[in-house]
Amino acid sequence: MNIVIVKAGGTGSRMGDKYDGIPKQFIEIQGKPILIYSIEPFEHANNIDKIIISCHKDYIELAWEYCRKFNISKVFKIIEGGKTTNDSFFNGVKEAEKYMSDEDIIILGDAVRPLVSENTVEEIVKQAKTHGAAGGAVRIAECAFTKSKKEKDTFQYLGNDGSYMSKTPQGIKLGKLKQYKKEAEQMGVYNNCPALCTLAINTNNPYTFVPDSPYNIKITYENQLDFFEMIVKNGLREKIINIK
Repeated sequence: MNIVIVKAGGTGSRMGDKYDGIPKQFIEIQGKPILIYSIEPFEHANNIDKIIISCHKDYIELAWEYCRKFNISKVFKIIEGGKTTNDSFFNGVKEAEKYMSDEDIIILGDAVRPLVSENTVEEIVKQAKTHGAAGGAVRIAECAFTKSKKEKDTFQYLGNDGSYMSKTPQGIKLGKLKQYKKEAEQMGVYNNCPALCTLAINTNNPYTFVPDSPYNIKITYENQLDFFEMIVKNGLREKIINIK
């Protein structure tokens, strides 16, 4: 059984006063919340069996109401999230592994990625089955830099050829997830592993990048929400999610 853990624990602190503190995943665009847009690709993907939402405790019932309203049938658990994004994910894993074998795929999803393609979801699951872990990524065409944490205004050039931006969804065999997590804790790098890609790569384990759309944005700020709203109002969502 392949199960998605959708992280939906954010409280919307960076969205500004316009939305009265509503968590961004519950903001409605054309009558539908971001959460449902983000879940739909998993609902429609053929190789996804079940979905667990890891949610802030104050919004669990609202999440259920939206799932019922929009006929999301694969969601079978909505649980309380944790203090950190990793805590929220692994709270979901604890519930999911009751129904899974070590060869089944756990998928990490975000409640604020409303432009994910179901074709990409299906390919990520296939690649994770073959290679152990896989996730979406976009090759960076511009010059990429990393900023030093120790020296102010000091940057290191990463290049513009062979650099990638990782995205969710990301998938991993349940057995590999348990193995990589244990290795990360033993190596002292677990706190520097905010996603499955970093968990695999920081422990020197295989991870396969699946080509993803540059429009698979994570809605964090108000301008990104405005961009998504424009796409929906102009009827462009179905076209855009399949651009790579």
